[in-house]
Order: sequence, then structure tokens, then C-alpha cells
Amino acid sequence: MVMKKMRYSIMLLWVCLLPQLAIAGTATASLDRSITTWGESVLLRIHVDGSADHDPDLNALKKDFQILSQSQSSNYSLMNGSLSRSTEWSVNLMPKRQGSLNIPAISLGNMHTKPLSVQVVAQQPLGSKQEQDVYLEVTASPLDSYVQAQVLLVVKLFRAVNLAKAQLTEVDLPNAVIKKVGEDKNYETLRAQRRFIVTERRYAIFPERSGTLHVPALQFTGQIAGQMRMLNQGRVLRVQSKPLDIEVAPMPSNWPKSETWLPAENISIEEIPMGDQEEHLKVGEPLTRTIEIRAKGLTAEQLPTLFSHTSYKGFKQYPDKPELRTEIEDGGVIGIRREKVALIPTSAGDLVMPEISVAWWNTKTHTIQKTKVLRRTITVQKSDTQTQIPVPTTQPVLKEAQKEKGVTTPQKDSENHQEGAILWQSLAAFFAIAWLLSMLIWRYTFVARKKSIIQDDQVAGTALDVKKLYKSLEKACQSGHAKEVIGLLPQWASCFFKDDTIIYSGQLKGKSTELDQALLELETSLYGGENNSPWQGGMMLKAISELCAPTKKAQASGLKPLA
Repeated sequence: MVMKKMRYSIMLLWVCLLPQLAIAGTATASLDRSITTWGESVLLRIHVDGSADHDPDLNALKKDFQILSQSQSSNYSLMNGSLSRSTEWSVNLMPKRQGSLNIPAISLGNMHTKPLSVQVVAQQPLGSKQEQDVYLEVTASPLDSYVQAQVLLVVKLFRAVNLAKAQLTEVDLPNAVIKKVGEDKNYETLRAQRRFIVTERRYAIFPERSGTLHVPALQFTGQIAGQMRMLNQGRVLRVQSKPLDIEVAPMPSNWPKSETWLPAENISIEEIPMGDQEEHLKVGEPLTRTIEIRAKGLTAEQLPTLFSHTSYKGFKQYPDKPELRTEIEDGGVIGIRREKVALIPTSAGDLVMPEISVAWWNTKTHTIQKTKVLRRTITVQKSDTQTQIPVPTTQPVLKEAQKEKGVTTPQKDSENHQEGAILWQSLAAFFAIAWLLSMLIWRYTFVARKKSIIQDDQVAGTALDVKKLYKSLEKACQSGHAKEVIGLLPQWASCFFKDDTIIYSGQLKGKSTELDQALLELETSLYGGENNSPWQGGMMLKAISELCAPTKKAQASGLKPLA
């Protein structure tokens, strides 16, 4: 009974207070500050005492501000039997321009706030960066580079306050290959007697065209973490770096046209010792020669092949697939290419391991340099001769020897018995050998047939790949797409020549005179400067077609006549 009376009392209280809650309230707007710095957000608060007909209409703000975030909170209070209600909206705004910006009256149904204004002033000059809470520094080294040479871009974010929801734009440049160098580094530094936390990020940039490479301003956005962080009301900062211009020079005019263009800080080449393989080497015994090239400022994919034009007289040579590896260090990338070739000497005497040299362009001294592995001689001995098996002594000679030594011969029936045993043993051995030979012949025929079927399938698959890639190359040449052609060429050549070691276009030099001229024209168009006329793919398409022509003729002549 008591519970029923309490329930009726509470319902009666709400019925009495409902008219008060239904009374429309008043709306007011305020800013956390009237003057702000360009790149910093301002906080707009819209407060309603009582009930609001609608949520605030913020569309009018989008002309001069970017709405970063918004939140809503409500408050109820009961004092002296009177229930009151208030609602507040918090809106984080980022100014879109400098100057005096107006915040128009905000509509909430039948209610409107009064207009406001905020003054957006320019950021402090660069000389007083240390007075800012957050700023960006972007540097490039070197500012004068070469096409396909490494440029190291370093981005540093300095902050003297705790940040949340931090976001830094990534580097995105047209006509350049970009590789992030390692992981971000965090450390502390002291500037102008003020301690900053620094986040450092590095990029290796490889320009693909000569001229001016423009690095636009990078932008950082973050929210200062404070007491109101849980309500998402922290001040938002947006800072920008200064843009950079990097001058990219083309290939120097004195660079030898027959060499692969290699602009690097340093290149070394060495031969891995063979160990005991060279000692007492004999004809027919294999040894492996291993050469490794390391380039600072180039990726492994940019490095040339080492054994393609090397001839080993007196050896049979079997090159292995190259090992490619790109290492990352603070100074950028280091490309490593290791090649192996198996050598089998075919004659005895002093045989020559030829010199291997690589020409490269020193980006520090701006000169052509050569790195080489020197020629040397190894001694190959004759192979061991096989020991001749002595021929068994015949029966008459054996008997004469026995007579001279006074040895008596066995009885005749014993001799006959021995001759019969020898005959049966010979027949058994003959049939065993015949059975073994038949099994070997059957196995050889079966394996050869199976291998032939597999090879036929592989050849058919390779032929389809070559045809597909040739069609793509043909289309790219006819359209004049030089960058597409330089990427498709190694893929087509690898299938056409059945050589997995072909991974870039420079390895095709020497295949034909026409192809060498077409490659020179293509590389000059891509890397020779901005004043070149648009590339025409006619010469390249003709050179590829002439390489394919002998294969097509051989296939045509190999067709069987129709019955």
C-alpha cells in the first residue's frame, strides 16, 4: 500500500513538471577564443536552456570552416521542486583561410543564436619555430641530383605537447619511385632551451625524369590531449612544412652508350673466394665462381648482370639465377646482386678467369668510375687415367705352366664336371644381364617419354606467355607509352630467350644491332631531359619483330606437309 502511494506521488510530480520542460529555451553560441593562429582549430559551443526543437544546422559554417568533430551533452537538475534541462553542442572548427571569418546565426528550429566572428592570423615566422607547440621540418639531400639517383628525404615532426589522433600526410610524387627507409624514430631534443619530442621519417626517392622535382608541403594534423580529451574537445592543430624543389639532371653526355646507367654514391665488386676448389683442380671437376656487387644509393633491381658477356675459354659454363637483395640503412638503400656460375674445365693447363668490370657514375664527384675484379689464372691438372683390368689367362697356357712346375692335372671326369659348372654359370649370368638390360631400356624409354610430355607442356605454356607479352608490347609501342615498354621488355625477353636472369631492359644489349639502337632511343627519351620529342615506338617494334622472325621461319619450315 505504501509503495502504491509513492508511485502515485512520483507520477503526480512529473505531471506537474511537464509544462515547465515543454517551455522553449534560449540558445546562445560562444567561442573558446576570438583570435586564433592559422592552422589551429577553434571550439564553438551552442548552449540551450530548456528544450530545443531541432539539432543545430551547421551547413552555413562549411563555407569558411572545416567541421572536424562535434559532440552533444545534456544536463538535468531539480531545485526547490523545479526541474530544469540544458543541452550543449561542442563543434571543433578548422578555419579554411586567414582574416576575419564570420560565424552566422545557427538555427535550431524556432531558435537562433547570435552571429560571431573570429580573427585568423598568420603563423609565426620560421625564425621563432621554437615558440610553437608543433612544427614540421622537411629536408632533402642532395638538392641537385641525377635521373634514377637516390635522393634522401627526411621528415621531422617536433612537438612540445601531448597529441592524440595524429596524422601526417605521406610523400606522393609523380615520375618518381619512393621507398620508405626503415621505421619511424622517436627521440628528444633541446631547441632554444625548450624540450621537444621528435618523430623522424625517411624516404629514398628515385626520380624517373630530369628537370625540377617539386615536393609539395606536407601536412600534419593532431589534437592536443587535455582534460577534455574523453569528450573529444581538445584543441586541433594543423601545421605544414615548406615545399621543396629538387633539380634532377639527365644522363651526362659523356656517359658511354653501351653501359647501363648507374648513378650511385659508391659501388664495390668482389669475388667470393672459392676455398679448396682451386687446389689440385682436374679436368672434369666442377668449381663455382661467385661475384658480388654492392651499390650505395641503388636498389638491387637497378644493378646490371655480370656474366652475360663473359666467356670462359677451356670451360663449360652454367650460370645460376642471381640473388638480389636491397638493404636499408640510415643513409638510404644498398643494392646487392650476387651471381654464380658453375665452371667445368675441359682441358688441362693454365686457364684464365677473365676480368669483370662495371662502369658507374659517382654522384659526389660527378665523374665516371670503374670497379673491377682482376683477371687471374688457375692451373688445371689432367684427370686420373683408369686402371686397366688384366685379361684372364687362357686354359691352354695354364696347363703348360702346370706341366713345367710338375703339377699333376685332375682326372678327366673332374675336368668335365668343372666345364659343365662353368657353362651353367655362364648361361645364368647371361640371362641375368639380359634381364637387367631389358629393364634399363624399358625405364629409360618410360622416363624419356614422360620428360618429353612435360617439356611439350612447358614449351606450349611459354609460347602462350611470349605471344601474350608480345601483343602487349606491340600495343604499347604503337601507343608511344615509353614507361610501359621499359617495364614489359624484360618480361617478354625472359620468356622469349628462356632466361630467368633477365629482369631489366639493359640486359638485352647485344642481342641485335637494331635492338641496341631502339633501347638507346627509348632510354634517351625517358632519361635524357625534358626537351626531347615524344617517343615513337616504331623502331622498337621493328627490332622486336626482327628478333622473332627467325623463330617464326623455323616454325613454318618445321610443319609437316598435308597428306
